[in-house]
Amino acid sequence: MYKKFFYFSLSFYFLIFLSHGNIFIVKTKSSNKIIKNKIINCLYDIKNEDILDKIIFKKKTEKIVKNCLRSIGYYYPKINIKYSSPKKNRNIITIYVVQGDFIKMLDSKIILNGDSKNDTDYNAWIKNNFPKIGSQLNHYKYEKFKQGLLDISIKKGYFDADFEVSELQVFPNYNVARWFIVFNSGYRYRFGKINFYGSKIHKSYLKNISNNYYNKLYNIELISDLNNKLISTNWFNSVTVSPDIYNNSKYKNVVPLNVILSPNNKNRLEVGLGYNSRNKFHITSYLEIPWINSLGHSIKNKLYFSIYEKIFNLKYKIPIIKNPINEYYLLQSQIKNFYLNQYKYRSITFNISKNWNINDNFKKSINIYFVLDNYIVNNFKIKKKILIYPSFQINKINYDEISFPFFGLNQNYEFNLSNKIFGSSVNFFMLKVNNTFINTYLEKHRYIIRNNIGYIFTNFSNDIPSSMKFFAGGDKSIRGFKYKTLSSLDKDNNVIGSLKLFTISLEYQYNFYKNLWFALFVDNGDASDSLNYKNLHTGIGLGIRWPANFGTIKLDIAKPISFFKENSLEFYIGLGSEL
Repeated sequence: MYKKFFYFSLSFYFLIFLSHGNIFIVKTKSSNKIIKNKIINCLYDIKNEDILDKIIFKKKTEKIVKNCLRSIGYYYPKINIKYSSPKKNRNIITIYVVQGDFIKMLDSKIILNGDSKNDTDYNAWIKNNFPKIGSQLNHYKYEKFKQGLLDISIKKGYFDADFEVSELQVFPNYNVARWFIVFNSGYRYRFGKINFYGSKIHKSYLKNISNNYYNKLYNIELISDLNNKLISTNWFNSVTVSPDIYNNSKYKNVVPLNVILSPNNKNRLEVGLGYNSRNKFHITSYLEIPWINSLGHSIKNKLYFSIYEKIFNLKYKIPIIKNPINEYYLLQSQIKNFYLNQYKYRSITFNISKNWNINDNFKKSINIYFVLDNYIVNNFKIKKKILIYPSFQINKINYDEISFPFFGLNQNYEFNLSNKIFGSSVNFFMLKVNNTFINTYLEKHRYIIRNNIGYIFTNFSNDIPSSMKFFAGGDKSIRGFKYKTLSSLDKDNNVIGSLKLFTISLEYQYNFYKNLWFALFVDNGDASDSLNYKNLHTGIGLGIRWPANFGTIKLDIAKPISFFKENSLEFYIGLGSEL
């Protein structure tokens, strides 16, 4: 049992605490919390058997208190111990402490030898932790300072570092002290050969990932960086990078690295279920095979299925051997069927792309698309289009976590150019911009801003396939309107897609109970061949968000408020990331 109480009088500050059934009353001349806490920590371990012999107990207690106060610079405390009559079988001990003056620091000195002389981390540590002249002596700070030098040595590869001189010099008669330290770091080690064990991926790929680390100055952060890069390939279930510090290498001041790899044999399957008023329930599935051969090739598959729209997408990734993490080719194919009124659209797309990961968050790619597009009108009229066009795409994404980010920014830019010179059926230039921003304030308040812009420049709007055009309405567009119902119309008032798109969404969320969030949103925009701010459509609504382990569940209800006379409510159910 351990309790403490504080009181004060005109002359002494009282500290009363219980320990092992004994009542200790400590009276000090100072209100300094450091002194009080030191005394508590020192006396707490005194046992009942120590108290039985008063003479031994007094000497032991005086020694304990003196050593405690000495560690924080009080070398000449005055201590008086008194016993009171026991109450309820408890010993009552009163300890009077007058700590006296503390030992002051003189001009201390530290000398660095070896490569540490020019190391900014050592110099910063000394600058921030070296004692100032006149400050109070503290043994703990002295030991912490020395340990800090050793920690830097381990972190940065000074494996021969040692103290040639390490002295805390105290001059009690003059009430002063100083540090005198001579620290020799020796040479800083470099990374040597990197050895891989347990991988089923060809070692040439692993070698090119790790080449940037060979012969670099040792730093534990670089080991962590290599570990993260190997994990990011998705080829491995686990990665362990360990320095072989005690190797008997013939090369001096070199540390080989041993990398233990466990292949990722798990295929990842995700299934999502959603609902909207037009497509009713729809299913989305993702299948990922992390590697299929020793060259690190991988496959991703996406399937979307609803009554009016069906999409099958397949991606085959081929890492480039010289830079397998940041450069790769993608072979993509997509088959898409969807219905709009009496129109039935079918398209087959094949895409070859070269991709660059500039960093973890910024990617760019150059693509060549081959598209065969046709649609059926009233089950008998067929129009076919062949499109061959290059595309340039940029993606930049930042987030704290992907499933339910409290901060996130996703930016996507796409530029497409089609020309009959390439073998296409029509000339056009297409621009797409999609941005999502998420932020959180005061933990419970979260907001999301979404913006979609699309523009097709062409003189042959009727020749642009509807599968390439823009539509608005539905989730992540303008809620309150049915899916893909906002667009240009043909002579029979059927939506056929538009050349221009603009939508913006503002959403506020509040964490009202445990893991449940209330959402309030307004969406605005339109898809048209001639955008006019007077004709923009607006939808408002509210919803619930539930971040679960398997993804964020979203329930929304929305209503249109535009110059049209729509009065129906639209319901949305979704599962997945909002980014």
